[in-house]
Amino acid sequence: MATNTLQHSTGAARLLSADDAGDFQLWDSLVDAAAVPDVYYRPGYARAYQAVGHGRAVAALVETPDVRALFPLLLRPLSALPFALDEPGFDAATPYGYGGLLLLDGAAVVDAHHSRDLLVALRGWCCENQVISAHVRLHPVVRQEEWFAGALGEDFRLLQPGPTIALDLRHWNTETASIATLTKGRRSDLSFARRHLRLTWSSDGREPDDDLRCFHELYERRMTELEAGEYYHFPLEYYQSLAEGLGHRLEIAIAWLNDEAVGAALFMTDRVIAHYHLSATNDLGRAHKATTLILNAAAERARLLGCRHLHLGGGARGEDKLFTFKQSFGGEVYRYSFLAMICDPTRYARLVGMRVTAPDLPAMRTNYFPGYRA
Repeated sequence: MATNTLQHSTGAARLLSADDAGDFQLWDSLVDAAAVPDVYYRPGYARAYQAVGHGRAVAALVETPDVRALFPLLLRPLSALPFALDEPGFDAATPYGYGGLLLLDGAAVVDAHHSRDLLVALRGWCCENQVISAHVRLHPVVRQEEWFAGALGEDFRLLQPGPTIALDLRHWNTETASIATLTKGRRSDLSFARRHLRLTWSSDGREPDDDLRCFHELYERRMTELEAGEYYHFPLEYYQSLAEGLGHRLEIAIAWLNDEAVGAALFMTDRVIAHYHLSATNDLGRAHKATTLILNAAAERARLLGCRHLHLGGGARGEDKLFTFKQSFGGEVYRYSFLAMICDPTRYARLVGMRVTAPDLPAMRTNYFPGYRA
């Protein structure tokens, strides 16, 4: 079988492991000190995906003469591919969600020249450590795709799967205690939900494990109803690891009709941005507009904590019904983007060829990166 070893540091990049107590503390402190901290950059978030087998949770701390940045990544051994059992090395991907790279030392933006220097340094580390490709998500709410507009080419490609929505929490109607940009229909739904449902929050003295199990049951039942792919099913261990890793930054909202839980959602909150992570309702919850009630209350709580935005995310498939629902809250539309980095073109092409000819595998997905995982 292939052996997969990594250098802890090399030149302009240092590897931080979420499993190392010292690295975890340093990693978290770097996020704390950044101009725009976010839960998506934190080791506790990345480690939740390691816990369910998505890869080894690390961060590449990359330095150039002018800028430093942190790239949270999941390292996946190539030997886990069914057609490449003896293949050494890895590929890398930002954990699921809307993370990206975190600028350090108080920097909030970076120009194309310096952003390319960061990518070149990251690619150098990848090449020295047999990481043949990297899927680097970019944070839409801080418009990271604009940083790379002049830094692209054959080696770094920018892909944009679709739109995403964030609410500006300065737009708040104090008289009605509601998001000021709600459409007329959404305001009506909110009034209806307030008459019939009550909300609880895990931070209000509740037992977090009980709320996590309640959310997990609702969410899994809903994903099964929707015939969602395996990627969208998360075991209870995922939620437990997320709660342990994020602590008070993870909030669980549950909507109740009498004593029955009819809707629930997870929110992740840092100093500047709160994120609507996952949610689910049953038939009664949808009939009583539970998600509208939850999102409005979450916006108020994030606003009171000092957040500038509540990021709602996008649709399941571009501008679908889910996207239209989120758009009805009146937020601004952003572009969700990621960088496709091929660090070893020869090995990348060979693996794609092996995937094409591998027997007994599903048809390859189009426009998927990396191609050998399509």
